[in-house]
Amino acid sequence: AALKPRITDEELAAVLFPLLGDSGETWTKLTEYLREEASENGSGKRLLLVEYFVMEHVTLVFAMREDWDRPKFAAVQRNFEELRSYIASSFSLDDRAGASGLNHSRVRHLDTEDFQQRFAPFIEPILEWSEPDDYVYLIPHDVLHYVPLHALRAGPRLLAERNPVLYVPSASILRTCRAKRKNRRRNIAIFGDSDLAHPLPYARAEAIRIGNLFHERPHLGQDATKTCVLQRIQSSGDRLDILHFACHGIFHPEQALKSGILLAPDSDRVENEAGSAPAGPSACSVGRCHFRGRSRARRSYKTRRSAKCN
Repeated sequence: AALKPRITDEELAAVLFPLLGDSGETWTKLTEYLREEASENGSGKRLLLVEYFVMEHVTLVFAMREDWDRPKFAAVQRNFEELRSYIASSFSLDDRAGASGLNHSRVRHLDTEDFQQRFAPFIEPILEWSEPDDYVYLIPHDVLHYVPLHALRAGPRLLAERNPVLYVPSASILRTCRAKRKNRRRNIAIFGDSDLAHPLPYARAEAIRIGNLFHERPHLGQDATKTCVLQRIQSSGDRLDILHFACHGIFHPEQALKSGILLAPDSDRVENEAGSAPAGPSACSVGRCHFRGRSRARRSYKTRRSAKCN
């Protein structure tokens, strides 16, 4: 049988744009969600949801805002293999272990100007579609899960300084989080600086500052153990609203669920014993990756989500 001619990325984009724009039910629900979020937020700031879709020669950028009737689109001309090669060389693990015995990320040697030049086009639509201080939800795709888009310059400031930036794996996760939300942020348990042999810079100060905001004493150093975490969860019951960790993370390149948060000696990680709600922790190793072969890094969030807790 004769082979069909390959559809180009540009032709695919021409098909996707109107299809996505006309999927009324999907976009209506998303708009309703954003409006509810903006209303509950009470800050008067808008919410912009931005989703990326990486293809062979172009990355599509879809966006929705609570005051729009239809989504907006943009396209970034970038070759996938070039993207993947750069990200692998810049953001994956270095094979050499550091003084702590952990493998450092190659990002420590990142050429920031080169990084800015390569990835600035990925946030240019955001600058057009948002004002400073608007909330920006980013949904990366494929290898973009490994790229700190918030660290790109947006004019004289970084994007993270211009706008509060939140990462989510998908729009459906937002709806799930909203359905389970308690709509309160009063009661918190804080754990920080759990590795006394190799202290995480600023972790103790971060935990103390968060504690001051909530008038809560943080568990620091040798007190930040897995036993303590579980005791706080069990004793607080449904009253606990937030778990905050300012700790090292450990990464297992083959089995993500063996990765986790590095706690003081009676355990070295928090796994899914506390419940079924996923948490995306910010720790030194949880976003690391190993690139092997030529396979695409599909759904890489599964690797980044290296610890689960309530």
